Amino acid sequence: MVYKELVSKSWYPLMSVLLGLFMGFFTTIFIGLNPLEVTYIFFTSLASRESIIQMLISFPACLFCALSFLLTFRSGVFNFGTPGQYVLGALFAAVFGIFLDLPPIINVPLVLLMGALGGALWAIPPAILKWKREVNEIITTLLLSFVAPILGIYVAKLPGIKDPERVNIIATLPINESAKLPSIVPGSGVNTGLILALVMAFLLYIFLWKTSIGVRIRATGLNPLAATYCGINTERVMLLAFVLSGGLAGFGGACYILGVSHAYYARTFLGLSGYGLSGLVAAFLGGMHPIGAIFSSFFFSMLTVGGLMLNIRARVPVDYVVLIQGLILGFVAMPLLMKKMLGGKALRMVGT
Repeated sequence: MVYKELVSKSWYPLMSVLLGLFMGFFTTIFIGLNPLEVTYIFFTSLASRESIIQMLISFPACLFCALSFLLTFRSGVFNFGTPGQYVLGALFAAVFGIFLDLPPIINVPLVLLMGALGGALWAIPPAILKWKREVNEIITTLLLSFVAPILGIYVAKLPGIKDPERVNIIATLPINESAKLPSIVPGSGVNTGLILALVMAFLLYIFLWKTSIGVRIRATGLNPLAATYCGINTERVMLLAFVLSGGLAGFGGACYILGVSHAYYARTFLGLSGYGLSGLVAAFLGGMHPIGAIFSSFFFSMLTVGGLMLNIRARVPVDYVVLIQGLILGFVAMPLLMKKMLGGKALRMVGT
């Protein structure tokens, strides 16, 4: 059933990707580069061991952000605060990873849960403002995404948390060895957070399609009024979706700390809006489906790494990756726009 659902809707996202890549690479002609040469460099650079490792490192972050966004989208609300919730999850994991030193079999899950808690707590204020005061959640979640890295700087400077050996950068002390995720490829940064991200995607599919709570979430997103008539408390469902969404993003941030950086580096988390955009576009490209998000997130990880290689080898601005992402999002969203313009007579890209 899942396979048929994805295949039946895969042709248009694939076309959107191809059109986005084509137009993105073609625009390099305006900065004096050969589009064919740029395309060749992009794809050949992805075959190196270093590029593959970087893709596997960035993939979980993009997937967690995509899963976080699609969960709230399925409930009928928009959580554009996934980057901020990711940051809070990383911050919580870094702090608790410093002070908790239990046996690894207990410490790792506990610190991961603390990261999920941090992300969930950061998602609660927008959810309450939406529920109680009908404040637009897009505005509140976006604003909190800018606040989160600043809060991270403040916490990372606190006595007992800041690393005194790092004078020129703002960073926390390293987490304890008992809190670190096992490595898949030793010395590379590729860790079991990759496996956890894949498992979480499958669990989210089961949750949304095979449980009564998941059915209520999707029913609320499809038609809140009809869901209310069926006895579903739509406001509580949206609040639950927001909290779970923040928890997913926070869990992803915790995986990054425990598996990759092993400390909170403030400068790293100041530029996480790119992950938020990649996750949002990946969610749309994956048809707002957890399994589809796996493939689209890997594609955007590939796109990010390829963009960095283009910057190094061909002097193509890194911002071209954002341009391509925007083009792909535009093509993916086109059926929804046409549906609105034509009164519902357009291709439906987001499955039920």
